[in-house]
Amino acid sequence: MKRVQAVIRPERLDDIQQALSLAGFAGFMVFDIRGHGTEGTPSGEWRGVQYNS
Repeated sequence: MKRVQAVIRPERLDDIQQALSLAGFAGFMVFDIRGHGTEGTPSGEWRGVQYNS
């Protein structure tokens, strides 16, 4: 068994479901994932030292 993961746009889901069905894939899972990028400058900590990039 092989596992394939993909991130796709919601408006393309129907086309991809159809293509997978035609290719013989009987089942798959769909997760609704929402997110966004960071605002401003990214910052973090590395070895105890704060940084801005």
